[in-house]
Amino acid sequence: MEGKLFLILIMFVMAHGLLAITVHASSQLPAACDGYELMIDTCKPDLTVGFDPTTDCCFVSYYALNLAMSDKTGKGIINLCDCFQFTTKSLKYDPYKIIGLPDKCRIKISFPISMCVFWPTVPPTLVPKQ
Repeated sequence: MEGKLFLILIMFVMAHGLLAITVHASSQLPAACDGYELMIDTCKPDLTVGFDPTTDCCFVSYYALNLAMSDKTGKGIINLCDCFQFTTKSLKYDPYKIIGLPDKCRIKISFPISMCVFWPTVPPTLVPKQ
């Protein structure tokens, strides 16, 4: 019984901590990062200091990148690119680590992430034709 209670307490503390981190970090992010907050928060250690992405970082990155690519208007990719540009400038994320993330996590993407990260504005070639 004590083991179950301890486990429940640990789960509660972890969930509360994740919520607090997400709310705190999300308050600094621009609107372009809406929907990508969890990836930005979860992958921070992997994209700023070291670079051997954790399973959690790869998991949330898979869903964030697919969310961006699923928007047939191209707005999802544009927002993700704007968000990446913000994170490299304001949060000091390493652009080369962002570019390497899909390969390291074995995520197939349909856009050139290097252009996404380095161009001052998102080039029209990244926006799908309708």
